Amino acid sequence: MKWTIGRGFLWIWTTIAMTAMAFAAVQEVKLPEGAGKKLLEDKCTACHDLSLVTEKRASRDAWAETVQMMKLSGADLNDAETTTLVDYLAANLGPAGSAPAAAGGLPAGDGKNIVEGACTSCHGVDYITDAHYSKDQWTEVVERMKLSGAAVQDSEMPALVDYLTKNFGPRQ
Repeated sequence: MKWTIGRGFLWIWTTIAMTAMAFAAVQEVKLPEGAGKKLLEDKCTACHDLSLVTEKRASRDAWAETVQMMKLSGADLNDAETTTLVDYLAANLGPAGSAPAAAGGLPAGDGKNIVEGACTSCHGVDYITDAHYSKDQWTEVVERMKLSGAAVQDSEMPALVDYLTKNFGPRQ
């Protein structure tokens, strides 16, 4: 009982403190225009100073993990908003000197539609295109993702693994 009360008090105090800092900082930080700008301003500054976000430079995958962690901590974002926000963060606050992954950056092939339907609902394209696994490794990854809820049918496994191996296999 004490832990619940203490935890609730800590959450309220932290929220109030972070909100005050966020309102003070909103005036100072200029965000690039884009589809996720308003989401960042509205959703993230409920707890964070914008400079905390804008000073971080991360890959799309790292931003996706950060946003998922924030959602688990109470950030109010639906799936579409999550994708928009992660895309915005990756495009505008990616690692120094990097360019965002090209839209539709997947090569044509039998498994492309499976990747677009099942894999990119949680991962950015760069998460897939940056990996260079063997057929056995891709099989393990896909099986692990299925256990985590990826919508891949057993009948789709061979085409998906072949597509991933052909296009994102080990570098020569």
